[in-house]
Amino acid sequence: MYLPLQTGNYTLRIRATPMMQSVVYDATKKVLNPDNTDTQFKTVYDKWLHAFPNSDKSQPRILGLGTGSDHAAFIQRAGLPSIDFLYTYNWDKYRIASYPLYHSKYETFKAVDEFMDRGFKCHRASGQVWAEVARNLADSLVIPFKIKDYANKLRDGVEELDRNLGSLMRRNGIQTDLLYEATDLFAAEVASFQKRVDTVDRKNPFAIRGINDQIMLMERAFIDPEGLPGRPLARHIVFAESSTDSYSSATFPGLVDGMFEIEGDTDEERRWEIVKKHFSVVLHTIDSAISTLRDVSSFMPLSDGL
Repeated sequence: MYLPLQTGNYTLRIRATPMMQSVVYDATKKVLNPDNTDTQFKTVYDKWLHAFPNSDKSQPRILGLGTGSDHAAFIQRAGLPSIDFLYTYNWDKYRIASYPLYHSKYETFKAVDEFMDRGFKCHRASGQVWAEVARNLADSLVIPFKIKDYANKLRDGVEELDRNLGSLMRRNGIQTDLLYEATDLFAAEVASFQKRVDTVDRKNPFAIRGINDQIMLMERAFIDPEGLPGRPLARHIVFAESSTDSYSSATFPGLVDGMFEIEGDTDEERRWEIVKKHFSVVLHTIDSAISTLRDVSSFMPLSDGL
């Protein structure tokens, strides 16, 4: 995990892979809000929820990971669940892209101590959140990832892709229904896997090890060794950077980038062949993730004669 604190003292801003979401939420609920003057918010979570709620205001908003920071190699090359979190400024109050000292020679210890985070209270809160995330991951018998969050994010990505590019894909012979079917199968396998997690014999170290291995390997199932079309260093099929903004993320980036301004392109036919090939890779990758979560005994059913 990557722990910066670089742009403010107002509230947390989190970028993370889906499986890390619940771990971060749990950690921020245990750390007190470092702003003693802001008494209406008891914890870091409370202030974060107020400042950056999701669409239905039920939880704080967690952004996707791009490749414009140190976490890129971990998620894009190794397929490791990752977090990038920092304290940021009030975006509604300060309409700026970043605070002026960011990555400049004036970003000194004195500037941070006297102007940005007097007493290093936000630094301490960030360290406490980071430490609680690490403690939870290390101490839990079963890795505390909620893979259901991944299934939900995957479904959201498919729906967004369909809204923006679905009609274009169907006009050019790509069956988007196959992508819906794949994500439905993934969600069903996630539900089945969660039942096994809930009922696993916690006194059986081999059963626990098997469950944890499947959880650890699931993210890696979305890594394609060949990389995205034209971008061999970006290997995560579902979540990678936008081709026009490396600090932002895109869902199914190989498809989105492949169809960018494709209509009327002088090389349109060849580009569609690349998109169609990558579409098959996306389907295969989701199927691989399903296999990763499947009960290992289901691959070798016993015959009636045994």
